Amino acid sequence: MISQVSCNYFKIISLLVISAFVITALAGAYSVTPEGPVQEIYLCALNILNGGDFSLPEYEKYHQLFSQMSMRDNSAVWQDIYSLDSNGQRVLKHPHLMALILVPFLYLGGTAGLVFFSAMCVWWLLQILYCMLTKLIGRTPSSLSAYLLVAGTPFVFYAYSPSYDLLIVLLSIAGLFLMLEKPLVAGILLGLPVFLRPIAIIPALFFLLASQRGRGVSRKIQLLVGLALVGCAYSAYNYYCWGSPLASPHQRMPLYVNGEVVFNPSPTSFSLAILLSDWPSKLFGFEGGFLIYNVTLFCLVFSLPDLIKSPLRRELWCYIVAALFSFLLVYSYEGWKATLYGSRYLLVSHALLSLVALVGIESFLERNRLLSTNKIVYLK
Repeated sequence: MISQVSCNYFKIISLLVISAFVITALAGAYSVTPEGPVQEIYLCALNILNGGDFSLPEYEKYHQLFSQMSMRDNSAVWQDIYSLDSNGQRVLKHPHLMALILVPFLYLGGTAGLVFFSAMCVWWLLQILYCMLTKLIGRTPSSLSAYLLVAGTPFVFYAYSPSYDLLIVLLSIAGLFLMLEKPLVAGILLGLPVFLRPIAIIPALFFLLASQRGRGVSRKIQLLVGLALVGCAYSAYNYYCWGSPLASPHQRMPLYVNGEVVFNPSPTSFSLAILLSDWPSKLFGFEGGFLIYNVTLFCLVFSLPDLIKSPLRRELWCYIVAALFSFLLVYSYEGWKATLYGSRYLLVSHALLSLVALVGIESFLERNRLLSTNKIVYLK
């Protein structure tokens, strides 16, 4: 018989696994601020800590370099480092909110503070997912589900580097968890990821349909009010920073053509051809493979009975649809390979599908336990 794992024991398990990644990162096995968005955000946070702003001195050097390159090669040079704000100043293109969040952690612990922030986000995410699973199945989860949640999902791989995608999934799952008890707070939490990546708001639209139980008109209104408050703040931020409530840093990225600066949206493309191509790498590739870093998803087959007959089926189907929508969107994007550990763009999808798989495992174990009484049950 598979034993159950209490909440306190699960906290210890997840803390031990996360600590292993933290220790190896602090020992130099991993780069805490790898080249790319994380490094640019880190440098900006460091600049703010030293009395600066979102504009780094290096941006002027990059400007000169890109301008000379475009003139020398007689071609267009695109960059993904900075954007021009409403005053024409070169500022960080990546999420400003993330840079501000990292400032106190840098102040208190330097690079170790960044590792602590990442580890804290992963730990809280795992605890929330554990609590959600407990609520969904109505009892303490089994040790199998607990171990799969910690070691079978890709979240612990992000425990050493301050990725804003990790913060996106934490805010989104926390908002989903609080939808019934604190709908106003849940709406705010579900809306905040828009500051980190605009399309991160999409799962919230599906979460509005995630439960048919215990949610009256008042709760829905509070949830929408929370989302609206964040929407107003985001519009004001865009107007102040980029000159329009509907503008984004991607629309203000300078493109260098023959030494001249022109505005050109980020040259990203979504297409059916990209979506239909290279599925072995998308599912099992070492860098962005969806399944190879989340073995829990192989257990989704156990969820089929619950998706058909269980009272939970509406919630589970909403989780699946929200996850698959993001899944198809990301894998039709030409830059889907620029990810890590099961695709950082899809961490919310990983969390939702993992919950569905774990509910299926728990239902399967419960049915086996009651098989001797010829009584097939579905989790309430």
